[in-house]
Order: sequence, then C-alpha cells, then structure tokens
Amino acid sequence: MEPQPPQNPTITYTCLSCTVAFESIQDHDILCAEGHFFCATNKCSQLYLDLIFSEPHNYYPGKCPMCKTILPQDQLTKLMTEAQKQVFSDLEAKFGADAEKTSTKPVEILVEEINKLDTAVKLEEMKKIVEEMIEHNSQVFCPGCQTGGRKDLECNHMVCYSCDIQYCYICAKEESVLNKADEDGDIYSHNEQWHYNEERCPMYFKDISGIDNRYSVDEGEAMNLFHQLKIKMALKELFLSLDENDVRGMEEEFKILEKYKIDVEELLDQEQKIVLIKREVV
Repeated sequence: MEPQPPQNPTITYTCLSCTVAFESIQDHDILCAEGHFFCATNKCSQLYLDLIFSEPHNYYPGKCPMCKTILPQDQLTKLMTEAQKQVFSDLEAKFGADAEKTSTKPVEILVEEINKLDTAVKLEEMKKIVEEMIEHNSQVFCPGCQTGGRKDLECNHMVCYSCDIQYCYICAKEESVLNKADEDGDIYSHNEQWHYNEERCPMYFKDISGIDNRYSVDEGEAMNLFHQLKIKMALKELFLSLDENDVRGMEEEFKILEKYKIDVEELLDQEQKIVLIKREVV
C-alpha cells in the first residue's frame, strides 16, 4: 500500500467567552488578526460589543482583550444598531486618524476670555470650559500625534495605535525622553525607584497603593482616581484665577461638579494642595 499524504489538520476557533470550538467563521462572529475569536452562535460577539458600548469612550475603537490589536471595524459594524453606529462615527470624528486632535488652551488665556464676557453669558461659558477640561483630563494623549484615550487594565507602557510612539501613560512622555534609572535602558527603567523620584512613574496604578493610601489595589479603581485627581488639579488652577463668586454661581446653576463628585470648596481652598501621587521622602 502506498503511503498516504498527511492530512491538513482542521483549523478550529475557540470562543474566548463560551470556550466552544468552531471549525469555520460565520457571519457576525468577531475574529482579530491574531486569531482570537468571539462566536455569534452563543451570542458572545454581541455580548462583547455590548461591553464596548458600556463605555464607548474607553473601549473605542474596539480592541481584542487578549492581544490588544484593533478589531476589524467591518465585523463590529455588522453587529451595531444604528444608534451605536452613530456613536462610533462621532468617536471616529473626534479621535480617529483624520480627526483634529484635542488641545487645551493655557489657563491664562481661558481666564482672559472668561473675564471679557458679560455676566449673562459668563456662567454658561465657564460651564462649557469646565466640561471640556473634565473630558480632556479623563484621557491621556499621545505625545506624538495627540490621539487621546484611556488605557486597558494592563501596565502603563503605551504604544499609540495611530503613530506607533511608545510612551508612559502617567506622565505622557515619549519613551526617548523619559527619566530612567539607566540612561540607556528601556522603558522599564523609567519605573525603577519611582517611590522617591517625581520624574519616574509606577508600572501599574495599583502599585501606588503601597505608598499612597488614596489609591486602590484594584487597577481600574486606581486609574479612575488618577483621572479624578488630574481633573481636580486642572480645575483648581483655573478656579483660583477666577472670581470665587463666579465659580460658585456656575456650580449653583449647573451642578456640574456635583455630578462628578467634586467639592467646589476644595478647589477654591488656596491652602489645600492636590497632588497626583504622594511619594516617600528620601
């Protein structure tokens, strides 16, 4: 009997959610470039899309939870409702490759612009500026192309999907200019002895909890606090340059700070300093 040629093994795709193996890709499945897979049969692909839209600003443009590659947009679009498509379209316009990247004006210019306004429109304009500052500081922006977003729950070493620059999420500086324990070291050297050096940063937000008890050991909760503190620091700098009565009047009318659980009196207290990370004293 003549030897038979070896048979090609059947390629199977195991769903990341339900762990069922499938021998082919069906319509409404989600498959990333690295072969990670969510099935439509058990509605796992729809469940993952629902997760993306639970916090679309944080999950845009939709990444594989395993390898962090961007998921094929045509696969996601097939699963979206018309309302979800509009949300993604708005996010693409705001954060996509062709978007006008976000930038913030210096506080001095903002204060000058606010103080030129009549009382009737001043509080409304202050509200808009506060909302913009909250949105801006709820994200971190690539130091190269200024694309903004929030990281996943992995480490603080970032690679921009738009321009491939590697940077630190906490200080938002490009890898080549980071302060490092070893000048010729890689980005990990930036995380050494961060407890004592304000120019260095921890690899994970949860690491801060051992030094600064404001932070949680939960990475997501710790990251949320980091952004909350960034927001407070930015608003405090603005408010201390404005008339206190205008600031209080804005908050009384619009309750914008209350919505974000921010105490306006804390921000108006000149003696109370807000710091992102409390460090050990050498």
